[in-house]
Amino acid sequence: MPRTSETKQKIFLAAVDCFAEHGYKASSMRDIANLVGVKASSIYKHFSAKREILAEILDYYRHHFNKYRVPPASVLKAAESKPMTEVIPMLFYTFGTEDEY
Repeated sequence: MPRTSETKQKIFLAAVDCFAEHGYKASSMRDIANLVGVKASSIYKHFSAKREILAEILDYYRHHFNKYRVPPASVLKAAESKPMTEVIPMLFYTFGTEDEY
């Protein structure tokens, strides 16, 4: 989550939910504002457009994936000694974004 004002964080999280549930194109600034409990015009104090919200969401998750990604050999080694509750997230972050896997 980006370190910003509380309202901007609420908008960010509401947009994630809205985009996930309805898709980016079907989600409007008004839909996001309704989830946050503010007027749609208030969102523009924090984001210039819906596209900017999406860009920030994608940047956040791209950084998050890269931060937790580990080499495949490390996942295999961890699977031998760690509980699956630790291995499964490693699998997701390591292989979940690679087309070849």
